[in-house]
Amino acid sequence: MKGCLKVIVVIAAILLLALVPQVLVLYKEYQVRRTGPARILAACREMITNRSAFRNDRNKWSDLLRQDAVQLLPPLPENVPRVIRDLHPRVILIREDNVLVNFNVPLARAGILGFQPGARQYGTYQFCDGLWFWNGNKSKGSEKP
Repeated sequence: MKGCLKVIVVIAAILLLALVPQVLVLYKEYQVRRTGPARILAACREMITNRSAFRNDRNKWSDLLRQDAVQLLPPLPENVPRVIRDLHPRVILIREDNVLVNFNVPLARAGILGFQPGARQYGTYQFCDGLWFWNGNKSKGSEKP
């Protein structure tokens, strides 16, 4: 009987580890859709335009591949648009032609990419022209964030 209980507990733990990240990713997608992709894209573009006005937390996180990016870590400054702050990102990378808003989803990647008009767009799938969901896999472009 004790052996069966251990097996059930192990199976339940594995299922939780497999399902919880996916549920959290779906919740983040829901948040983006509920907030409105056009509003989020406008906020991303505002951040690109004003990128020099943001503090840069790059020295707190040495894993930054592209040195041109402005990196923001929580607590996010007040000049980050409210629509972005309300998504509770783990990190924001502001580049010359796009913004990556990366969420804190254990054991999974999830984020959104907002692009300037005319920039080459990429991601996992598109919410609207200029705003993409990204999960680190199956990127439609050759470049990953």
